[in-house]
Amino acid sequence: MLLNQSLPGDCGLYTPSQPEYAVELLQPQFHKHVPLGKALATFPIQAVKLLEYMSEFLEGGFRSTLVDLKVVDLKVDQCTCMPGWHIDTVVNPRHPSKSENHLIFTSIFGTEFVASPVVFSKEKDHFSQVIGQIPNDNVFTAESNRVYRYNRLHLHRGPVVTSDCRRVLVRITETDIIGK
Repeated sequence: MLLNQSLPGDCGLYTPSQPEYAVELLQPQFHKHVPLGKALATFPIQAVKLLEYMSEFLEGGFRSTLVDLKVVDLKVDQCTCMPGWHIDTVVNPRHPSKSENHLIFTSIFGTEFVASPVVFSKEKDHFSQVIGQIPNDNVFTAESNRVYRYNRLHLHRGPVVTSDCRRVLVRITETDIIGK
């Protein structure tokens, strides 16, 4: 099996139709695994407009569609999430469930993905067993203000920021594992 057989899919640049919908206006907050319907009904308008745009790229056919909204003030040299390469939802890319569909948006300091394939041999059962195979310069950095599609076969990490900032991350996950 190959991890990172392809780069994450570029779904396009998000440009709000009106200035008051800019995600930069969001205040610090953290929400994890909120059902999409509830997020659309309760999140601030700036997040709702972005979620409406991202929803155009949903695949459908999953048990749950969940939203993570992370608006965080960061200082130089802080990591934007848990440090290091990881995959989302499961630790074993061969998990028997249908692979998730993740859509991700970052306002600044885009998520970093492994840029070329990594062999995940059949005797391995945890993504961490291949981390040592990844060269430090083998990175694709998602552009800010764009939406990307990826799945459990994409190793990725949050970047370390190089300037003080407020970073907005929105992820929609279609999954059969998490949720009801």
